[in-house]
Amino acid sequence: MGHETRMDKLRSAWSNSAFTRNALISSAAQAVVQLVLEIAIAIDHQGKLAKAQAKAATLPNFNNVPINLGHAVSVYHYIYMIATLLQLFFTFDSVLNQNSIELVALNIINLGLFGYSIIQYTQAQTIFGDLNKGLKDRDPTWPALAETSVFHIPSMVVSLVFLLGTAWLAYKLHREYGWAIYKRIGADIGLRRQMMAYFFLMMIIKIDVFFYFTFSLQFLVIGFLGKSDSTDMTIHIVVSVVMIFVLVFLVIRGTRTESDWYMWAFMAGTIACMAYLSYKFYQALTEDRFLPVVKSISFSIVLCLLVALVTLINAFICFRNFGAGLIHYIGKDAHERRRQQEAAAAAAAADMRPSDDGTSLDGHGTGTTATATYADAGVANKAYYSQAAQQQQGVYAPPQQGVYAPPQQQQQGGYYVPQGQQQGYAPAGPAAPVAGGYGGFPPQAQPQGQYVGQ
Repeated sequence: MGHETRMDKLRSAWSNSAFTRNALISSAAQAVVQLVLEIAIAIDHQGKLAKAQAKAATLPNFNNVPINLGHAVSVYHYIYMIATLLQLFFTFDSVLNQNSIELVALNIINLGLFGYSIIQYTQAQTIFGDLNKGLKDRDPTWPALAETSVFHIPSMVVSLVFLLGTAWLAYKLHREYGWAIYKRIGADIGLRRQMMAYFFLMMIIKIDVFFYFTFSLQFLVIGFLGKSDSTDMTIHIVVSVVMIFVLVFLVIRGTRTESDWYMWAFMAGTIACMAYLSYKFYQALTEDRFLPVVKSISFSIVLCLLVALVTLINAFICFRNFGAGLIHYIGKDAHERRRQQEAAAAAAAADMRPSDDGTSLDGHGTGTTATATYADAGVANKAYYSQAAQQQQGVYAPPQQGVYAPPQQQQQGGYYVPQGQQQGYAPAGPAAPVAGGYGGFPPQAQPQGQYVGQ
């Protein structure tokens, strides 16, 4: 069987879980509805701003600060639209990877969408309230502009409804994903923690990119409006490309191949970007071109710095986990390994079927057995089960190197655990009762593959 594509994973998730179907449908509907509402709000905002600007142009020495603020705030409509699409991406990605941590990020994004739907309502009141006052003072005949759009209230209501609905679906999916991870890597607590650290890193990288992109968009808009120095703009674009594309490639490649070089390069690049962001924070606080949006852009930079710091710490944690076995579950061979495990589990579920020679199996695989279920007598069946006289009693698993013993080393009645985690299982040796051993026998003195009790 070839590599499972993302579309294959999506079809499987869609067909196997009603909660997955509901989550995908809800997320797509949310994206469409919120995009339509936000586009309507943005068009209304720009239309009223254009009318005010045209009138202000006829009035000498008019205070243009509210108009400049209105233009600067316009960028947040586009950020809101991007965040709406981002929640759709997180929903699909969490479904494809069965990633509970991305469900947390999804709810954070939806909370942010709801929060900003309220903020943009109050911003519109402030901006157009100040504009109406300034224009009325200069021209009493000026017809006051509506301070808010008719779409603001529906946007807030829709955001709240989807926030609550997504939170409930995320809870249901979290329970499904927890079981999926257990089936994938077993009950090894250490390995589960490593996988959670990996999932968290992949999630925080996406948040990193989004926050930096929103800051970058604000900076570029302010730069063009304020006619910033071209060198400053060029440096910013170059840093943005490195931040958004190069560093993401380094961390994904580094974690999936457990490459020290890639990870050191990523961490060094992250520190350099944090230094650049610190300089931009200083500029935002000291340069006049940032005055209309000093609070919002400073907040964006601080968020970028905090998320970058969390990313750096988590990247180092994942780097320290290299060599512990997680690569078998997230590397390029992870799908084939899961496929073998699923095939083995399906075969084990059918272990009471008649064998090829008509004899029934007793659950332990004695005699000549069905090729699709157990090995033929005296011959190991591919990499799934051992010879008839060497099968594990009650437990059948792929003999993967470093995880399970190879078929020729299995003994009837024996149980095996991952290498380096033998807690009651040990290489062949003279068995002798020693205090403190497993079941009265020390691990180093137990027969190979044997489960020794009291």
